[in-house]
Amino acid sequence: MKKHLLLLILFLLTVASTLFAQSLNSTLTLPLLPNEQWWGGAAQYGYKMPFNKSSNFSFNLYGDVSNNQSASLLLSNKGRWVWCNDPFQFSFQNNELRITNSTGEKTETGVAGSN
Repeated sequence: MKKHLLLLILFLLTVASTLFAQSLNSTLTLPLLPNEQWWGGAAQYGYKMPFNKSSNFSFNLYGDVSNNQSASLLLSNKGRWVWCNDPFQFSFQNNELRITNSTGEKTETGVAGSN
């Protein structure tokens, strides 16, 4: 009986921690503007920049700091920016920029000159 109760408690704790971790995940999707180009993320991939509508690129700043040459900042030639205090994963695919943050920190976006 004690063994069953212990297993039930462990199961409930596992489910609760999984649900809590999923609640921290947030995804932000930005459609790319016409002729928009993006730079940032990791310096080692500068040769693949600028990212644009034809890019097929993904990078996780949380799992790879790129020899300490990375930042959770992306800048566009249209004045748009994406920034977060914590690392995030970003991808350019299908004419959009997708940012996924699993730390719960707010990912901020804006347009230069409008703040």
